[in-house]
Amino acid sequence: EGGTVVGPTRGGGVSAFWRMTGLLSQSMKGKPPANAHGGGWSYFEIGSLLDHRYRVDIRSEMNAMTTVGAFDAVVFRVMHGWMEIEEITRDRLVEAIDLSYELLGAKTVILMNVPFTNNVKTMD
Repeated sequence: EGGTVVGPTRGGGVSAFWRMTGLLSQSMKGKPPANAHGGGWSYFEIGSLLDHRYRVDIRSEMNAMTTVGAFDAVVFRVMHGWMEIEEITRDRLVEAIDLSYELLGAKTVILMNVPFTNNVKTMD
């Protein structure tokens, strides 16, 4: 629904995009996805990212395939605007980070802040 996987990337590995309108949360499991105005997620979406198969080396004549299996890192763009400011709490951020490890295998998480994601020069 809202996910794309590209692999292999330059240097090897994969890159993926998964659109959500809120932070990854256990409470949103099974709810409609972002493109259906729900902001939820499902194990089907997780599986489509982790089970994606791609050629190991596109320059090689051999057609060796591999599966993503897990992601090294996740980048969260905290969706202020889709989420009320009161919803963006330390507990919600920690839950999203923990779930990204549990569901996607990510050992590194980057949280993009509001000024960075919205090109804000000052808060005034």
